[in-house]
Amino acid sequence: MRAHGTTLPRFDVMAALHRKPQGVTMSELSRMLLVSNGNATAVVDRLEQDGLVRRTPSDTDRRTVFVALTAEGLTLFERLAAEHESEVDRLLSGLSESDLDALLPLLKRMGPRDDPDGRMASAPLLVEAPGPRRHDPAP
Repeated sequence: MRAHGTTLPRFDVMAALHRKPQGVTMSELSRMLLVSNGNATAVVDRLEQDGLVRRTPSDTDRRTVFVALTAEGLTLFERLAAEHESEVDRLLSGLSESDLDALLPLLKRMGPRDDPDGRMASAPLLVEAPGPRRHDPAP
C-alpha cells in the first residue's frame, strides 16, 4: 500500500482505467492502484465532477459500482500520455543504445518494493514500448 496520507494522482487513476476500457469496480480499482477504497473514491469523485469518468451501478449487485473513462477522459488521457512519452523520449534522446540497455535494469530495481504481484498502475515508464528500438546517436 502507499504511505498513509499520500495523494493519489489523477493520472494514475486514468492510466489504470485506460488499461480496462470496459470499466472496473471501485474495489478492483483500489487493488490495482494499491490504495484504500476511500483514497480511490476521492479521486474518482473529482474525475467524475470534471466529466472524465462515469460510474455505472451493477445490474446484479446494488453494492457494486463500475467506473470507466468517458470519451472526454479517454481523449485527455491519451493526449497527456503522448505528451509524457514525448518528454521521456526527449530526456533519453542523448543516450546510446548501450546506455539504454544499462538503464532499464536500474529503473526496474527502482520500482515499487511493495508490489509483489507487479500490478502497479503508476509505473508506465518501466514498461518497454512496442516498436523499433532507439539507435545509438551519431558521434
